[in-house]
Amino acid sequence: MATTPLMEDVTVDGSVDYKSRPAHRSSSGGWRSASFIIVAVGQGGHKPCVQAFGADQFNALDPKESGAKRSFFNWWYFSFSAGINLSLIVVVYIQENLNWVLGFGIPCIVMLAALLVFLLGSRTYRYSIKGNEQNPFIRIGRVIVRAARNWRSAPLGLAAEEETYMCDQSSEQFKFLNKALLAPDSIMEGQEKCRVGDVNETKALLRLIPIWATSLAYAIVFSQTTTFFTKQGVTMDRTIFTGFKIPAASLQTFIGFAIILFIPIYDRIFVPLARSLTGNPSGITMLQRIGTGMIVSALSMAIAALVEKKRLNGMVDEPNATIPMSIWWLVPQYVLCGVADVFTIVGLQEFFYDQVPEGLRSVGLSLYLSVIGVGNFLSSFLVSVIDKATVLNLLGIRTFEGQAQSLSPYFELDWTGPKLAIQIAGLVRLAVKFAGDCSEEWWLRRKNKAQFEKEKVKQMSRRHGCNTIEPDARALEWMEHRRPRSSWEESKAGGEDLELAKSV
Repeated sequence: MATTPLMEDVTVDGSVDYKSRPAHRSSSGGWRSASFIIVAVGQGGHKPCVQAFGADQFNALDPKESGAKRSFFNWWYFSFSAGINLSLIVVVYIQENLNWVLGFGIPCIVMLAALLVFLLGSRTYRYSIKGNEQNPFIRIGRVIVRAARNWRSAPLGLAAEEETYMCDQSSEQFKFLNKALLAPDSIMEGQEKCRVGDVNETKALLRLIPIWATSLAYAIVFSQTTTFFTKQGVTMDRTIFTGFKIPAASLQTFIGFAIILFIPIYDRIFVPLARSLTGNPSGITMLQRIGTGMIVSALSMAIAALVEKKRLNGMVDEPNATIPMSIWWLVPQYVLCGVADVFTIVGLQEFFYDQVPEGLRSVGLSLYLSVIGVGNFLSSFLVSVIDKATVLNLLGIRTFEGQAQSLSPYFELDWTGPKLAIQIAGLVRLAVKFAGDCSEEWWLRRKNKAQFEKEKVKQMSRRHGCNTIEPDARALEWMEHRRPRSSWEESKAGGEDLELAKSV
């Protein structure tokens, strides 16, 4: 039968428009899908900035506010998950049963209301006044360029600079960047000399690279909840009661419910108990929290593999059949993924916010989001490789493409998940050692930062032959860069650094 131009214009996958009519290529897709790209750009723009701005409202130097700040990331993710669950239950129902325009219109109205509420609080927020501070990217770039130009230089002056400024243990890492402290050469004559704080900022960012890289494997496991787990549910019995079948994608609500249930338990029960044992105000360290979530995610993927093995029994030759196996078999793996998110996702948010220089807080949270984004791409690549390896199996017997949904790519991927999570837990341990976050001196600075700085000022003043109680200019410069504070705190405290130094 010959096809007419009108029939050729109809999409072959059975897509429909907002009125449930067959979708035509000439009136859908292409540039008309740009609105979804705009939504993605908007998400990437406001997510890290709003979260960093919210955390900046707490004064880390105040004990009470510091405790509230540690809970901020927990309750932020609690609210985030509650909103997602509400959308999956209410908005998806409206889109499927009432109207897609209304389904997209409701989130738009809610977002406008949220913006209005946010703007109403403008007079009550704390803001960081940057003043004449240079862009942090320019400062970091200048350190890297200056260190590269001085790569082959090893004058005696560098040893003196390191002894004076870089007296803490972190300076032993990335020592090549210390060459940025040297005076500009003839080519760069007239340019400002790199400050110690700029070098420390650059080192702080470089120390995050191992943690970022090792977190990618968790992101691969994390992405399976929206792809692999959903495909598992499609072939299972999804009947909840007579006449009603739960959509396979709606099973993701169990992750949200697990997060909503477990975050209060973690924040109000687990943290106080752990604090009484460890003495750490957060109960456990951020990296211990991330590692715990990875272990839980490995357990979740192992359970998913066992469920998949049961699902495959006797059904390998019927890819389109509904397997007589209840959808409730998938609930444990979803719940464990939610628990893992409370540990790892929130831990990554707090870690990347805490470890970056003050001027790069939103960039730090963008690093967390980039972990999830890159992990999704790696997951797609992994699924593609395993799917092809299954279709062309190791025995050299070519199976049908249609069997892939009921055969073994999912089973293989499920066992790949726990392997990745276990391996990444070991890599995180190595990354922790590399980053130096578990050093004794680091903990001393965290527990009693002011006292630590007083001792350093004393030590550096004596080193330069200053026997009076007033430290020299080099010690004050070191102290200035070792006490990063927001500008609103500096304007409130005035000359607090100088008074602290004189009181030694």
